[in-house]
Amino acid sequence: MSSLAFGQNDMNPANRHPDPSAEAFNHFYNLDYDLAIKQFRDFTVAHPQSMEGWNYLAQAIFYSGLFDCGLMGSDLVKSNDAVLHAPKVVFPAEQDAELQSAIGNAQKIADARLKTNPRDAVALYELGITYGLRANYELLAKHAWLAGLRAADESRKLHEQVIKLDPNNYDARLIPGTHQYLVGTLPLLARMVARAAGVSGDRVEGLKKVELTAARGDSARLDAQILLAVLYRREHRSGDGIPILTKMTEIYPRNFLFRIELAKLYADTGDRIRATAELERIDRLIAQGAPGYCGSRISMIRRNQAEVGVQIAQLPQKPAVLASAAPRAQVRADLLK
Repeated sequence: MSSLAFGQNDMNPANRHPDPSAEAFNHFYNLDYDLAIKQFRDFTVAHPQSMEGWNYLAQAIFYSGLFDCGLMGSDLVKSNDAVLHAPKVVFPAEQDAELQSAIGNAQKIADARLKTNPRDAVALYELGITYGLRANYELLAKHAWLAGLRAADESRKLHEQVIKLDPNNYDARLIPGTHQYLVGTLPLLARMVARAAGVSGDRVEGLKKVELTAARGDSARLDAQILLAVLYRREHRSGDGIPILTKMTEIYPRNFLFRIELAKLYADTGDRIRATAELERIDRLIAQGAPGYCGSRISMIRRNQAEVGVQIAQLPQKPAVLASAAPRAQVRADLLK
């Protein structure tokens, strides 16, 4: 579900609206959603015709709901049916109305631009983001599987149009790649049904597209890197995700989930010492009252720590790092250069 990408990759700078401040995105990736929502909301007031602004606001609201429901970890995509069994994301009525309004405004502006110029790559890209948001909402908030899959497929098609217009747009490869990967990991019967409906998947090729965005993307590069760490864990390549999440903990120190996920990756590779060290580092941050590790977050952090603790307890007392993990992790560090 992390396939939604912040920002835009407009080939004509004259068409671009000013981006929200770096501070707004910093709040977003540090899990400070109330602050991020306020700043994105202010941006839409100042730039009401910005498709990007409305998408930024919608994403911040949506991820706030995911966070409140405890659905932000990699466990959401750890198996083919994890999403099917996830609880519904519940939004307060006022927040739900603002989310729907933001999605609707972004789509309305994009549709108007495409009527004027069907080859408007910026409008196609942002409309793809909007449909991706709609897909996530239908799947996770409504459990409306058919509506969600249709919106996801439309998102993929729109970004594939962007790639045809601009083959060097690596941001636009993220959503098609994620879609291709997820369909490719479905059970055989489900893949056959999807193929009959005109939806194809390829796990390997889909992952390559995500890797390409993570390495060469622009506005979607960060989201692709985060998603890549999640997919590597699903692929039993947790060692490859370690340098990615290590870097994220440095850039966004208030995001405790990056540290929790990093501890999971270490535990996956059998590295009991480093996994435990990450949990102990979190303990110290809580004791210090560090930003992001205090107040109402503590109970959520403790629940996540307990889950990782169970995983660590099942490891041998001596670290047993997978032999292939370190070399692959070094290769993946190149993504962050």
